[in-house]
Amino acid sequence: MVAHVELRRVNGDIAIPQISDSSFNLYSSEDLFLRRGAIETISTGLAVSLPVGLVGVICLRPSLAIVDSPTLRFENRDPIKIRVISATSGDLRIATGDQIGTVTVYDPQRCTFIEVNYGAVRGAADDRPGS
Repeated sequence: MVAHVELRRVNGDIAIPQISDSSFNLYSSEDLFLRRGAIETISTGLAVSLPVGLVGVICLRPSLAIVDSPTLRFENRDPIKIRVISATSGDLRIATGDQIGTVTVYDPQRCTFIEVNYGAVRGAADDRPGS
């Protein structure tokens, strides 16, 4: 089954992502100078709406580290902005159009939770089958 992902360009010049397997690239929609140790927000110029039940996980390029939760949820239709910190030993310059990361879209398995009492102490013998 193919999921249809709606997107909107917030910045008219930004490239529309092309899907590669279950991932798509994110690009910076602005020039940014990231000083070593400083936290900045990078705008991608895109707003993405995932179908209900899907989640997108953001992975950044090696020179960047993500500060916030790296997920896109289906109810979020706001422009994608990523809070980052330089993962290099120096300052970092990011230009408009530079790839800053990828988003991988997952269909997480739905779960039900069952409360059990398998022993209150970690490492203690318990009554699980096979233990």
